[in-house]
Amino acid sequence: MGARLFYFLVRSAFLVPMYGWGALFSLPYDGMALGGAVAGAFLSVWLMEKALKLKPFTLLDALAPAGMLMALLARLGEFFVSFGQGAYVENAGHQFFPLAVANQWEEWYYAVFMLEALIALACLIYALRMRKHPAGRRVLLTLTLFLLGQIFAESLRAESLKWGFVRVHQLFSVLGVAGVLVYYAAGARRRGAPIAALMLRFALPFLLGVAALIGLEFAFDKWEEAPNWALYMGMAAVLIGMGSLVFGAEKADKV
Repeated sequence: MGARLFYFLVRSAFLVPMYGWGALFSLPYDGMALGGAVAGAFLSVWLMEKALKLKPFTLLDALAPAGMLMALLARLGEFFVSFGQGAYVENAGHQFFPLAVANQWEEWYYAVFMLEALIALACLIYALRMRKHPAGRRVLLTLTLFLLGQIFAESLRAESLKWGFVRVHQLFSVLGVAGVLVYYAAGARRRGAPIAALMLRFALPFLLGVAALIGLEFAFDKWEEAPNWALYMGMAAVLIGMGSLVFGAEKADKV
């Protein structure tokens, strides 16, 4: 339900005038959103922990691998519904699966959903390897890796949910990673770390990373002279840096 609600709210300016509020309860195969699924799953498991009076993150940590497995299967399922495609493939040497996929008119497009499935698989393996860990580490760091990968993959998608020029799932992912960073930075603050030092070490670099991502997204559209591969390498470097900030804050929270 979260996936449908998220999609409906993003597209409400179009859906409500056309179909009314009843459109919320229709379930078209192209009317779901990953952001709502992630947020809904996280919230529902958290509420279950509260209802059962379990220690924080008991269920969330336990179910993190299952969540990544569901994401993996969902991405692979996009093969059957022509979702998750990227740019048109002009080079005949690249027209093969799993690098690309053909539509019903035998036109080839890059299979971004396969990259997203690979990211989910890597996150699944990471979560499974984290057996002994402090509470919350498995789910929060796995989620961080997943969302960082989503920021990159979303930029490759030819079609995505947008508010104007803003890709909604990129915004959702940035906010999610920021939330994890704030959680760990707040823990470090409670352990006595100076707030000014935390701002300089984590908040400022993270905001610079967000600004760099915005600049790169504009560059994809406006800077035609720059090769896309160079811009994507720059984006990957920024995302790795943002991820290192989260992992650094997690370590600071344990000190």
